[in-house]
Amino acid sequence: MRLRIGHTPTFDDVVVDTAAERRIVFVGDAGTGKTTLCRFLARAWLASARRRCAVIGTRPHEFDGLRVAHTDRSRYSSWSNRSDLLVVVDDADGVPADLVRGLVRHRFGLVMLTSYGPAARLLTDRGLVDRVYGLHRPRDTSGAGGELVQGRLDWPMQLVDVVVDPRGPADQPRHRWAIGSGAR
Repeated sequence: MRLRIGHTPTFDDVVVDTAAERRIVFVGDAGTGKTTLCRFLARAWLASARRRCAVIGTRPHEFDGLRVAHTDRSRYSSWSNRSDLLVVVDDADGVPADLVRGLVRHRFGLVMLTSYGPAARLLTDRGLVDRVYGLHRPRDTSGAGGELVQGRLDWPMQLVDVVVDPRGPADQPRHRWAIGSGAR
């Protein structure tokens, strides 16, 4: 599955290829679209009825509306060797480091993690991920193409800078207050 997620600062397309990249980290400051991008990719992954998704993190309710297989972080080892399973670790910095390392080492179809820096740095320094994407939003949100916000110095060196494409309402995370009210 190849999906465009945005462009580089030099306006080259950035495409996530899940056939070549099985362990992906999205790093960025709050509000840069890490969770939204994971929802978008999870929605595309789940387009095949044979595939499943599991979400681990501090706010798994933001993935409501998708077919989520399991969110109990204590039983992830029973998921191993499942090539049909996407595991999303949302806010990997808030999940115990040994759990994150264990999830990345298992053989899943795809593992996506979001981080604001420390977890991404830990995983890349140990060579446990295939690709790290550094997410940015243009400073000028009017669409006039403003300057980029610079990535932080604690981000991994090997990352690909990405200005994220805008996403639709179905890709936005569902917050606690919207669940059950029918709001999207």
